[in-house]
Amino acid sequence: MATQKSRFFKKRDVHAISGQVISGGEPGDAARVMRQMDVVRRLVERYPDDLVLAYGADDIRDAYAQGRIASLMGIEGGHAIEDSLGVLRSFYAAGARY
Repeated sequence: MATQKSRFFKKRDVHAISGQVISGGEPGDAARVMRQMDVVRRLVERYPDDLVLAYGADDIRDAYAQGRIASLMGIEGGHAIEDSLGVLRSFYAAGARY
């Protein structure tokens, strides 16, 4: 897929935004959270010159140095894992880090 640049990214001052945090989590809603995480991954794939997935502080610093927006994914509240360590492992494998 050819990369695109959105109007937002064209106008953005590289130092105005250095990161975005995407989080989700409602009781019994693991599938919805996974869909949200998939949207984030697809946005990063669509705008690789502007966005990058970040998994920790080093990734955020690297993104900032490259003039890209670090995108972090997380799960709010333990109830989102639906009492399942398997779901927690799946969220981690999908990129959630907090």
